Amino acid sequence: MSGTTGVALLFVSFALATASGGAADELPVDPASLLLWNEAVGLVTAHEAEIWPGYRLAEIPALVTHPKVGEILLRHPAPPAGFTKMDFAKEPAIPEALRAEPMWIRRGTTVFEIPQETSTSLGGVTTLVVSDRKALASADDAWCLGTVVHEGFHAWAGTRMKLAPSNELDLSDFPDLDPEVNAHLELEGRALEAAVRAETADEAEEQLVLFLAERLRRRARMPANAIAWEDGNELNEGLATYVEWRAHDLWGKQGVGAPLAAALPKLADKKVFAERGEQILLKLRNLARGTFSVNGSEFGPATVRYRGYDFGAALGRALDRVGADWKGEVARGATLTDLLRAALGAPADAELAERADAFEKEAGYAALVLAKQAKAKDALAERERRIATVTAGAGTRVVLDFGELSKSGTVSPTSYTPFGILHVDDHRRMFFMVPVSFVFGAVRIQTPESPGVIVDESARTLTTRVALAPEALIEAVTKSDGHELAAAGLRIDAPHATATADGENAIRIALTGVR
Repeated sequence: MSGTTGVALLFVSFALATASGGAADELPVDPASLLLWNEAVGLVTAHEAEIWPGYRLAEIPALVTHPKVGEILLRHPAPPAGFTKMDFAKEPAIPEALRAEPMWIRRGTTVFEIPQETSTSLGGVTTLVVSDRKALASADDAWCLGTVVHEGFHAWAGTRMKLAPSNELDLSDFPDLDPEVNAHLELEGRALEAAVRAETADEAEEQLVLFLAERLRRRARMPANAIAWEDGNELNEGLATYVEWRAHDLWGKQGVGAPLAAALPKLADKKVFAERGEQILLKLRNLARGTFSVNGSEFGPATVRYRGYDFGAALGRALDRVGADWKGEVARGATLTDLLRAALGAPADAELAERADAFEKEAGYAALVLAKQAKAKDALAERERRIATVTAGAGTRVVLDFGELSKSGTVSPTSYTPFGILHVDDHRRMFFMVPVSFVFGAVRIQTPESPGVIVDESARTLTTRVALAPEALIEAVTKSDGHELAAAGLRIDAPHATATADGENAIRIALTGVR
């Protein structure tokens, strides 16, 4: 595949809700969605050793949900209030294959208001959450089936594996516009893809040495926190993608069970599963080249984050060929890069440097760097324009001074999307794409989705913009004195707040935790 691969980014889900409705006595979810869950549980149970030893999807409660319509809860030990035990005599739409399952139902109320593929605490129990296929704008049923395995693994690993920790805020420090970082990354991707596709173990090992050599050169140009974030992302999303890939391989060989094939005949074609691994490798290639686009951009936090899904999964497949008990070591906190180096016999730095030199000479590294430099130029200009929408854009600039509430340290929003976070400079980050929330003791703040907010950890301020005149905003703050203020997307709840003019079309709001 060449050219640009595009993907539409949604912050907590990969599909949009369709219109809801239906008679009150209808099931709130498509029975086929329950069969998708049942098929995934059956496959993982039968092939646990091949997918991931110890991964018992059957032991994880599941919530199949159609946001704002209703949901069905399965295998939960203590369903919370609002769920009613399913009476199968009154629910003829429940497939026969599922009638031995304990199920609970509720209509009109759902945990989430938009489709999400995730896990959540429900009644104090970690519960897998998957969307009803009819709640999705375009139901790719093979994707829905793999998602049960993927998200179930997240739910399982969260309590049973000691994955290397990572902080999503560090994603903003990833140097994705550095041309040398991107040149090394492309060579990494070439070698990793070749290793997974290799026909012999020797060929795979040769390519993995090149991958490791280029990865170490790239990381020599990166801050330690960005490296730690990348390791964590490859473990978190990469391993979940790995088990999903393993499951698709098995469905590609043996097919799905008869109940699901009857309900969704397209899934009876094994090809829809056999192609999934190829899709992952082609996506990996484009992510490595910088030709994978999210919301019209080939740079930024979304593409960096997506890379971990496919690089991590491919590293898992590579370790299957050269590593012995790598899954056990991952569960005890090892990173995929460290495990690969150990599996390759811990090659010396000098050897890796020599191999990288030869690889880069053959690949035309200098010309590759120049190409990356030219490509990043427009992306840098776009990034600067985005930041300027806050620093010098339309509307009233609002500077929220929280210095009295928090004197120093990292400022972590309580609600944001890691797909919308940018590095501004060594002490400022910008958050955008969704409303961003902050809590400082008794003070709660929510900033507008657009244009976003810049957090200055040195000055201890939040800067955003609102479509309200400065005088009107100052009056609103004065009247509310911080209590339950909601103005043009800005929300503040504080014991005390004062607002003053701060230059042309700008105000400063000082927040305190006491009157």
